[in-house]
Amino acid sequence: MQLQIKSILKKTASYLGQVFLISLVLLTVIITATILLYWQTNVVADAAKKYLNTSFNDSTSIDYGTIKGTLFNSIFIDSIRFDQKDKIGLSAKKIELRYNLWPLIDDKIEISRIYIDSLSINQFPRPPKNKSDKEENAPFNLDSLLAQIQSSHFLDSLVNSLPQLKLEELEIVTGHLQIQDKGLTFENVYLNMALETRPGQINFQLKNLSGYWYERDLELENLHFQLIAKEGQLTLNNFLIEAGNSRIVLAGDLEIETMRALIAIEEFHLDFKSFAGFVPAFEEGGSADGTISFIGSPQNFAINGDLQGRWRDHQLDQLKLVSSYDYGTIEIDTMLLKSTSGNFTLNSKIDPNKSASGRLSFDNIMPHTVDTSLAPSALNGYVKFDFPTGAFDINKLKGTIKNLTGQGEVVIYNSFYQDFRLDSLRFALSAQRGNIGLVQPSFLKIANQARFEILGYLNKGKQLDFQVRTAIGDLNRLTSALGQDSLFGTYHSEFRAFGNLNDPHLEGDFWISGFKYKNILLDSIALDLQLSNILSMPVGVGNFLITQGAVYGIPIRNVTLNAAVDSSKIRISNARIFSEDNYIESTLQLFLLKDRVDIIVDKIRMEYENYWLENNRNIAIKIDSTQIVFDDFNLTGPRNTSLIANGTYNLGKSDFDIALNLESLSLEPFQQFMGKKHRFKGIVTGKANLKNILTEPEVEVKMACSAIEYNDVAFGDFKADLTYDKEKVLIKELFMESDSSKLELSGDLSFQFDKKVGQLLDILRETDTNLKLNWTNINLQKYNSLLKLKHPIRGNLDGYLEVEGTVDAPFMRQSLTMSGFKYSDFVVDSLIMFGQYSSGYMILDSLAADFNGTSFSLKGTSKSIWDLAAPIVFLWITRLSFISPAKMIKSNLSAYLMISSKPFMGIMIWKCIFPVRLKNRPLVAVQLKWKRARFYYLG
Repeated sequence: MQLQIKSILKKTASYLGQVFLISLVLLTVIITATILLYWQTNVVADAAKKYLNTSFNDSTSIDYGTIKGTLFNSIFIDSIRFDQKDKIGLSAKKIELRYNLWPLIDDKIEISRIYIDSLSINQFPRPPKNKSDKEENAPFNLDSLLAQIQSSHFLDSLVNSLPQLKLEELEIVTGHLQIQDKGLTFENVYLNMALETRPGQINFQLKNLSGYWYERDLELENLHFQLIAKEGQLTLNNFLIEAGNSRIVLAGDLEIETMRALIAIEEFHLDFKSFAGFVPAFEEGGSADGTISFIGSPQNFAINGDLQGRWRDHQLDQLKLVSSYDYGTIEIDTMLLKSTSGNFTLNSKIDPNKSASGRLSFDNIMPHTVDTSLAPSALNGYVKFDFPTGAFDINKLKGTIKNLTGQGEVVIYNSFYQDFRLDSLRFALSAQRGNIGLVQPSFLKIANQARFEILGYLNKGKQLDFQVRTAIGDLNRLTSALGQDSLFGTYHSEFRAFGNLNDPHLEGDFWISGFKYKNILLDSIALDLQLSNILSMPVGVGNFLITQGAVYGIPIRNVTLNAAVDSSKIRISNARIFSEDNYIESTLQLFLLKDRVDIIVDKIRMEYENYWLENNRNIAIKIDSTQIVFDDFNLTGPRNTSLIANGTYNLGKSDFDIALNLESLSLEPFQQFMGKKHRFKGIVTGKANLKNILTEPEVEVKMACSAIEYNDVAFGDFKADLTYDKEKVLIKELFMESDSSKLELSGDLSFQFDKKVGQLLDILRETDTNLKLNWTNINLQKYNSLLKLKHPIRGNLDGYLEVEGTVDAPFMRQSLTMSGFKYSDFVVDSLIMFGQYSSGYMILDSLAADFNGTSFSLKGTSKSIWDLAAPIVFLWITRLSFISPAKMIKSNLSAYLMISSKPFMGIMIWKCIFPVRLKNRPLVAVQLKWKRARFYYLG
């Protein structure tokens, strides 16, 4: 403690030394100027200046312009400058000193005016201290420090040693002060003050101080006060400080001998914007108002305060403090805080080396109302503590904690964090000479029928034994309060931590019966574990079991996982899931290294009826702070089936890179996951490289499938060679063949995946297409079981479709050949069609068909096939032949027709010839001619 006080006094002496040096320089200049004025000669002035410069060391210099005045009452100095290299620099444009010389005879100093124009002070950085110059830290004792201050008599010594001085006015205009190593720059400083001192009395009056603090962007508009010290009394009157819209008014009184003080901040208003240079967030505005009073001595005082304020959307309705300090005893009679973010109430009494007691209550505490980045929450409760007499010493906290004796209680109720709801929590603590117990009732109640009892102890020897247990609980109430999807079932749990505090043991079990979650039904779930030395070299076992149940309709049973922990290794010796006679089983090891986790899968086998997949060598997975890497994930099966995968998940980019290789993978084993409506068969072989799947995907896929069937319909063999590179899908090959049927697609599509779902229409419009689809000998009868039409369909299709451009401006060519088509009574013996779409026109190059003994051909052009208001032009040649059902009449019709709509629809028939035969006997041909026939279409 003594060393700390010496350090403080040493620093104070250093700053006083600098002030004394500046004062000495100015005084030396003034005295020298007085002597010069007495002789009134420039020769002597030059000699005096030279003498002053040589009197200091080489790093110090004094320079000035002219000196004028009279010996007995005034001195005027122009352009004075003082420099001490790398330490301090002073300059002024003008110094005016008016004084009375005669009182010096009686050891009195009378100065009527000191005026300094454009004063500039620059203090340069000090050299760093030697690291070896460290002072030894003594133990802190608050009461001792306050006693040292009170008994030091520093102020008494200062006041009684003052000279007789009368300074009627000191005025500094447009001052500049800079301390470079402290980041302090003050501009436009104006100072006006008066000072009168004599032994035992000071009368200091600061009439006005203003200026601008550059680094903090703070404008001090006005500071004034009067300080009077006499007859052991120090009085502060008329203190006022104004900065921006902020204002503080205070007064004070101090008895120097007893250090008993009365300080009252009668009024203060702080506009936060004025102090945005200190706290950038204050730029948003806010304010604080209130009063504060202090009465007493350093070892016996009382503080009262009453504050209000606002900041952003947060309102401080009241902060009230009534507190006292009496020779070490701290008593908080009232501390009350009311705000839009919650309310606090604290009552406490602390005797530093005797006892301590108190209660802190908090109500509706909502941190997110102050910091909107925080999740919504609310906290209600209280904390109580009571250390009896002789059990508490603030100056020996380590010893107090080691031999703790007392009681405490923590209670939280009706609280939440995001979707998590807490009904109540209570910790009742009891301590006796360092032995701490958690006594009943202590519990955690999340909701009704979701309550956990907590009890245990921690003794002075650092041995602990704590238990958390619950009787039958309701899983639905528990998970609903935790903000999770509704789970159903009943549960029981019991966990125990015991042993040495530095390395305890843990054991426990958790059991659920009648578990239900959506389409998951499980009879029971059981978990038990036993772990030793969990903080150093954990060793133990854990077991997990599901007896039976169903997951989305798939029956499961005997789901087991048995694990053993040995230091930094976890071995899972048995992980198995049964579904009827099918199962998946695995054994693996986890290595918990310093900077990563390594997982080695020794065995994994999946078996479905007569089909199986298993690994033939170890699978390695590595997890660190940047990525998850899996190498050589390989599975083999019957008939040379193999699946090999390698990949990386980048945690920083949150993205995948995966390479897959499939060989002879049968689809049948996966039928159980598809349900009865979708039945697949076939063999899949292929390769895929996928990069940046979630951000900027690049994909290469090559696939060859054989004997593909869907719902007992054979689709045959399938081949695909596809790539996607950020914005273009290239279909190198997409081919399907079954018997004599073929389907082939090639080309590319250019589009981007980076648009949102709502912009899907924009994606389609902007997609640039270049595709060609060919189909050959498609037998429609083969797909009747999939089409499920009212009547069966038959026929063969051949043709092609070519598409280029975008949806807004496409170009298409198409061809269709149909033969042997029949649907109910509708029969088409043959149909051949060629057409195209270009520049907004549908062009039918040719269409020829034979159905029900009728043949016709057609061609034409349409601006829009679906918009009747648009011009439509069709030009066709029709040759229609028919035979009556009784074969009594045969006839042929030849006609040339044109249909147009501008803006009505008309029909013009130029020539119709009806040659008619009756029972093979020709009749006279009937010929009709119309120059024009028009039918109006209104609508």
